[in-house]
Amino acid sequence: MVKITINDKLLEVPEGTTVLEAARKVGIAIPTLCYYEAVKPYGGCRLCLVEVTEGQRTQLTTSCTYPVSEGLAVITESPDITEARRLMIDLLLSRCPGVPELQEMARQLGVEKPSFPEGKEDCILCGKCVSVCHELQGAAAIGMVGRERKRK
Repeated sequence: MVKITINDKLLEVPEGTTVLEAARKVGIAIPTLCYYEAVKPYGGCRLCLVEVTEGQRTQLTTSCTYPVSEGLAVITESPDITEARRLMIDLLLSRCPGVPELQEMARQLGVEKPSFPEGKEDCILCGKCVSVCHELQGAAAIGMVGRERKRK
């Protein structure tokens, strides 16, 4: 078992647990779109950002991919985290402005309308469908190509 702190709550969780899983075990909600328990975490949507401190180093990172370690301190809500999540949902909503789930999450994070040029997509390119196809079906029927703006 590993001892960590999330929002000043001391927890003991099994080694190999991610920060997102540890937070959920104690009822701390962290927003995410791409996390799915049955497949390996990917961090594609970047909405599950948290602040982690190990020793003297503090950074923002995706909670779904970050494994716990002894003495880890995690903050799930701060002005920096809120601003980073708002930017991520703004980018996602700009890409897919007609998706109701994104619209609702954006409202919850205080983003009323996209501040970037709006697209006409309905896929946020989080990669969950590719992971499910590969990991659960054992197939390589779909995939992603390209990086950043050229990603498809």
